[in-house]
Amino acid sequence: MDIKEIMPGFSVTSQVLVEDLVEVAALGFKSLVNNRPDDEEEGQPKSAELSAEAERLNLHYLHVPVNGMALPADHDAQAFAEALDSLPKPVLGFCRTGNRSVRMWAIAKAGELDVSELLAAANRTGFCIDDMELRIEELAAVKDTDAR
Repeated sequence: MDIKEIMPGFSVTSQVLVEDLVEVAALGFKSLVNNRPDDEEEGQPKSAELSAEAERLNLHYLHVPVNGMALPADHDAQAFAEALDSLPKPVLGFCRTGNRSVRMWAIAKAGELDVSELLAAANRTGFCIDDMELRIEELAAVKDTDAR
């Protein structure tokens, strides 16, 4: 596993296997968020298998599946944001490559962190999400309006 810390308390990696969860727990992670739909790729572990092993290891596990070919839908981003707020830290998000989880994180943090800070955190770890800048700005503006 190539785990990359995006910000304190949140890291991402590519596909986690059932046998990887012992290492995830040993590294100190408290929670996992799986952003891959089941059966996206042949041979990928099922969410139920990962969840059962995570429970055995006292890791919190949440499945927020997102289509890898599209920007995350608002309801998916909301579920991810709620997970980040409620799950014990540190949290490890994963998908096929880590990119989807980084995108979900950036949308979840829109309005909480400056857009340039979000983009820089992703770029620093090798993920380019610059194509999301406008959407993050729009979501930040909506959250700002809602807060008033």
